[in-house]
Amino acid sequence: MRPRSGGSRKECCNCSWPRVRALLRSFLTVKTLGAVLGLICLLVFCIVELDPNKHSVSRCAGITLLIAIWWIFEVLPLAITSLLPVFLFPVLNAANSREIASAYFNQISFVLIAGFLFSLAIQRWYLHDRIGLKLVCLFGKHPRLLLLGIMMATWFMSMWISNLAAVMSMVPNAIAILNRLEGVLGTAAVKRYSVAVMLGIAFSASIGGTATLIGTPPNLVLVSVWELQYPLSKPISFGSWFIFALPLALLLLLIMWAFFALFFPLKKPSSKPVPTEMFKRQYRRMGRTTLEEWLFFFFFF
Repeated sequence: MRPRSGGSRKECCNCSWPRVRALLRSFLTVKTLGAVLGLICLLVFCIVELDPNKHSVSRCAGITLLIAIWWIFEVLPLAITSLLPVFLFPVLNAANSREIASAYFNQISFVLIAGFLFSLAIQRWYLHDRIGLKLVCLFGKHPRLLLLGIMMATWFMSMWISNLAAVMSMVPNAIAILNRLEGVLGTAAVKRYSVAVMLGIAFSASIGGTATLIGTPPNLVLVSVWELQYPLSKPISFGSWFIFALPLALLLLLIMWAFFALFFPLKKPSSKPVPTEMFKRQYRRMGRTTLEEWLFFFFFF
């Protein structure tokens, strides 16, 4: 006997509907919504003219919104999204390729690359560990001075390497310090002090990144915008920025240290000193300064 056609169709629909729902779910993702939203914004601004005398204004706004939305939703890898203006501006006649390419690679880009190489050299030869341990050993006699040493080490390293790298190099040392203090003084006595140490590392890294041009990428972005907006003015050099920003960064560091030392003290009995022998042993274990470290200091200074 032949099976009923209605039943077979119903069974086929029941089998295909979950596949359709799975396909819709896989399509309606956050990235897909971001891609569609960005393309809609680009299409709208290509149709609507913000300035009838300059057609490139609307297209530039549409491209900017597209890239911003795709960057937020991570529709494409960020490296690819950042290169979209090189393709979109000439294609939509918003700007010529020579102007866009020159904005991508200029003297600011070389400074940024030099900063990355500088950071890699410091981390390759563990100079950040040596500097951090040395400062902690120098300032570690008193809880407030110990906090100052940790913050100064992070502050100094974040001038030359990224803020994240400076924080990640100091957090293990800070955790070891706090664990050692908890073993000697107790958890209750170190609870508020541990908050000061961790927040001090975070704030001092952000403050130190403003002291040099290579401390954080937004500094170089500011220099680039300054040169584009004011081409006839005196350019911002590494030395002029350092002379201007270093005293301000040092002042902010001391203010933050005074705040944390005042409101987050360590409840330490006067008879129990702060233990720093562990960090002295770690510093001695690093050995003498190597040839590579001396060469780094020589070429830097």
